[in-house]
Amino acid sequence: MARRVKLFEGNPNKQILTYTEAVRTVDPMKAVLGKPHALGVASAKLYMRITSHHDLAVNARVIFEKAVQVNYKTVDNLAGAWCEWAEMEIRHQNFKGALELLSPLEAIYERIVDLRIATPQIIINYAWLLQVWTSIIPVMKLKFLLVVSTFIHLN
Repeated sequence: MARRVKLFEGNPNKQILTYTEAVRTVDPMKAVLGKPHALGVASAKLYMRITSHHDLAVNARVIFEKAVQVNYKTVDNLAGAWCEWAEMEIRHQNFKGALELLSPLEAIYERIVDLRIATPQIIINYAWLLQVWTSIIPVMKLKFLLVVSTFIHLN
């Protein structure tokens, strides 16, 4: 997909249409190459590059809202979409918005860990989430260390 978008470098409208078509036609449950959530993420990042700050907020959030509503094959893909959205909010100094996005994720990750069904990638994603939170809320550092030590004891 990235190669096709690069063909239209310098023509943002064609690039947007390319991503729109890909998001519309790719079935995330059948995707075998790459990460299905990457289409929405790349599309949102394109909007971040080509639009003003206000348009960025509107367009990128709409794309991320759609990306987190998709039925993905794995939890990792859904978590990736949520984390990318939160990263965008943090990069644009919207810490409150990032925290609002990440709060439900914390409960989901905790449940996965409690059920002992967490894969190494899920633990890495959860650790990343908590690490991001430690930069915003220092108290979360304790929770980050707890999750990492829990994973070490599980293996």
